[in-house]
Amino acid sequence: MNPYAIPGLKGIKIPPGYFASKMGLTADVVVDCVCSVMEIHKSLIPKKTRKRNVVEARHFIGWFLVKKKGMTLSSVGKNVLGGRDHTTVINNIEAFQNLYDTDDMFRAKADLIIENLIAWTPKEIGLSRL
Repeated sequence: MNPYAIPGLKGIKIPPGYFASKMGLTADVVVDCVCSVMEIHKSLIPKKTRKRNVVEARHFIGWFLVKKKGMTLSSVGKNVLGGRDHTTVINNIEAFQNLYDTDDMFRAKADLIIENLIAWTPKEIGLSRL
């Protein structure tokens, strides 16, 4: 977070995800949105399946919750992805970036999810694109 975005906060550290938590954009909302676009059931996210659409959904959820919402790696792994380790979430983030850069279908789905999440957030706060 840029300390110059809010006047008077020069030199004050704002924790990552502070404003995202104020928006009411919870992990459940992100999981619901991802599952609806990827056309999977929410209960498949914490399970140990390797189906491509479930794995891609986990990649997006891990990337979004860490990079855009500011959650910690271990909290995403334990609370959202079904008890997984923080290193799994690191792998999810790297895999998301690789898929986003190389796979046009995945990029289209990821952009659609981001558009849905932007539409869900209050207009005065908004959410920046990738």
